[in-house]
This record gives sequence, structure tokens and C-alpha cells, in this order.
Amino acid sequence: MKSARCLFYSLLSSVLCACNNSSSSNLAFESTGIWDVQINLVADDCGLVDPSESGFGDEYQINTIGSGTELSAASGLPVSASGNTEGSVVSFASEEQLDLIGDGSLCSQVVTVNYSDITESDATITFGFSVDCGEIFACSSLGLGQGIRR
Repeated sequence: MKSARCLFYSLLSSVLCACNNSSSSNLAFESTGIWDVQINLVADDCGLVDPSESGFGDEYQINTIGSGTELSAASGLPVSASGNTEGSVVSFASEEQLDLIGDGSLCSQVVTVNYSDITESDATITFGFSVDCGEIFACSSLGLGQGIRR
């Protein structure tokens, strides 16, 4: 499982680095609104979708709250995630401690969503999902896709 996590974070890091080379100077508030997203999973060790499917669609709503940015997903994945901006990439992360096994031990579930190449109408999206229950269980899923602003 550790090698799967290493691969997941390596892929995510590579995608973020590639996306961060964009020459545009988009700010966090430019990502606000309702987005229809289509994510194609390049790795799905967590079984987020049926094996016959290549990805999933969702609706993300991004709001500016004070000096921060927050994302919520219609699917509940993530329920809500706080965001920040680094260069031209707007990143959201959510971490929850859940009893997924049912034995009282807590697992860490992390969901990341990154927007890059943001325009008035669309953006490139990187999606990451991981669960870590220590020695009991661990998995990760990684997706790339596009968001269309309504």
C-alpha cells in the first residue's frame, strides 16, 4: 500500500508542477461560481467508480468567504474544502477522521481538488482521494478533468 501512496503523490505532484507553469495570473476569486466537472480517473485503487466507468461527473460550488475560498461538492466528496491560491493554481483540501472499518479505529480520508488554467468559462481540474487506516488499509485515487463554469 505504501508504494500505491507514493505513486499517487508522485503523480499528483507531477500534475501540479506541470499546471503551475501557466503564465496566467488568475486570482482565487476568479474561480468562484458553480462548476460542472467531469473527472477521468487515471488511478482508482479506492474503487470510487464502477470498474466499467472511467470517471465521474459532479457539481462544485466555490465561494469566497472573507479572505478564504471554499469548495463544496454536490456528491459530498468533499462535503467542503478550504482553499488557497499559489501562483495560478487554486487548491482545495479536506481531511476527515472516520471509522471506516467499524472497529473504532480512525482512518484519515483526504480529498484534494486543484483548479488551474482558469478562464471565464472553464478550468483544468486535478482530483485526489486517499484513505489511510495505518497498517490495516490504505488506498488512493487520482483524476484529471475539466470544469465548465455555469
